[in-house]
Amino acid sequence: ESMDILLSTKTAEGWSDDLIIPAASGDGDQTNVVMVFDGKRNLHMVRLDQATRSSPTRLYYTVGRNQ
Repeated sequence: ESMDILLSTKTAEGWSDDLIIPAASGDGDQTNVVMVFDGKRNLHMVRLDQATRSSPTRLYYTVGRNQ
């Protein structure tokens, strides 16, 4: 079983459906995420990735550009 990072947003009607973030899903555990929007509404995300509990931990940085 792997741990993926999902994103949902607050709307006037409640919460949106969970969205899978392609850069933070798949095999292994994607954990300890920090996300922030910059002044141009681009989403910046830093997270840890570990293929197995005994493997090295890697740090990933991803930017989602606002269209």
